[in-house]
Amino acid sequence: MTLAKGIIPTLLVNRSGALVKGRAFASDRIIGNPVQQARVYTNVRDVDELVVLAVHATLDGAGPNLNLIRQVSETAFIPLVYGGGISTVDEASACIRAGAERVVVGSAPILNPESIGTLISRIAEREGSNAVTVSVDFQQVGDLRKVAVRSGTLLTSMTAEEWARIAVQRGAGEVLLQSVDRDGTLGGYDLDAIRSVRAAVPGVRLIASGGCANYADMAEAFDAGADACAVGALFSFTDATPARARAHLMERGYNVRPPMRPLEKAT
Repeated sequence: MTLAKGIIPTLLVNRSGALVKGRAFASDRIIGNPVQQARVYTNVRDVDELVVLAVHATLDGAGPNLNLIRQVSETAFIPLVYGGGISTVDEASACIRAGAERVVVGSAPILNPESIGTLISRIAEREGSNAVTVSVDFQQVGDLRKVAVRSGTLLTSMTAEEWARIAVQRGAGEVLLQSVDRDGTLGGYDLDAIRSVRAAVPGVRLIASGGCANYADMAEAFDAGADACAVGALFSFTDATPARARAHLMERGYNVRPPMRPLEKAT
């Protein structure tokens, strides 16, 4: 039996903690409050998972925003995936203690060429592979998909396929595949990249991110090999919702995860 597909709203947060609109990994436009938006997604829009990315943390040399994690996790009683500024095992563990179910790491485990992926293996050893999501951010350079780090500002010589493979070998339980070129464009997912990375890491959950413009784009990403679609601008700037996306896809025969109703908060 195949695993149900996921539809995951993504919230981008700037250095001051405001919700922002991203485009090609630039994020200067403030659009709201991430905690309020998380509440809407949980209580009104029936989502079952949420990704929160602190987009400036690595560039600023800042650690993870633990206060934000606590606030969102206390508001949205659903699995929270957090990324941004995580460069040590202790920081990853602190995020999980603060309320994140999984942590996203991207720049830190790849920047040291002598120990590529070591951070992933150390987090996996302490918290389990299911707690580690590797972010594979890439730009198209000729025929290659080159990995970009530090919020897309530094291009490496490694390809997306190579990095995904190394990260999974090191213990990552999930891959977040993000197209820098398509981020925030509503231009559709990079289907060739999804197919190629899926072939490179067939055994782990693959989340496609960057460019979703409509429900048909999600279907195409699933057909290309994605297990879940991360969606930002579509849910923020159109009348599209996770519930409508789920209904649309289920009508067309896709096995999509049902919403996870929020649990009652313990008193």
